[in-house]
Amino acid sequence: MSLSSADSVLRQLALPSFFYDSLPVSLLVPVCVGGLIGWSTRSQVRAKYTAAAGAGAVRAKTFDGRPIVPYARGPAIRPPRWAFGPVWTAIYLSTGYAAWLTLGSEVGPLTSAEAARSVGLSREGARGLYALSLALNFAWMPINFGLDRAGAAVIDIAGLLATLSLGLLPLWSAWTRAAVAQLTPSSGPVTTISAYLPQVAATAYLGWTAFATYLNTSFWYLNR
Repeated sequence: MSLSSADSVLRQLALPSFFYDSLPVSLLVPVCVGGLIGWSTRSQVRAKYTAAAGAGAVRAKTFDGRPIVPYARGPAIRPPRWAFGPVWTAIYLSTGYAAWLTLGSEVGPLTSAEAARSVGLSREGARGLYALSLALNFAWMPINFGLDRAGAAVIDIAGLLATLSLGLLPLWSAWTRAAVAQLTPSSGPVTTISAYLPQVAATAYLGWTAFATYLNTSFWYLNR
């Protein structure tokens, strides 16, 4: 299904206009919601681990035989746990700013409607596409850790990967190309950084999500 054929569905997912029109809201809501979900999920996992350790079980099982503490084994290549928080915070901030630039601010080389049309979407459809990426992102941690459903989490993160590669990256790349074409030798650093930021943010988001998909799939396969 092409993006244009999905426009009517994506339009229904668009968040209220103030989410895109207000820079503080665009920046802070993803960071705060993501942080709250992370804190809540970590608390659940810690409680399960404590209960399992108290019972003297290295891999305590739930009623259906799955391990309470997921991911007892993992791939050889994986980042330290402390890296995930800073990386996701940077991604939320950069993509929030990119969403404000391309879908709400109307101060760039393309209006939000023109940027959306470059990938076959209406403005509300493009806004819904970004909202879908947030929903898939926010759902991953509760599915993977809270519910211990690594297989379902693989499906969720694969959907996020497709949303980014087929939707947000082309959308924000089109905006960046138009913005870079308008740069002049006298353009200031803020203008120059803003011109490149949407495509850079989308590329970094896609790259990190692809790596996270590898980690998720590996953990699921090794602990199934």
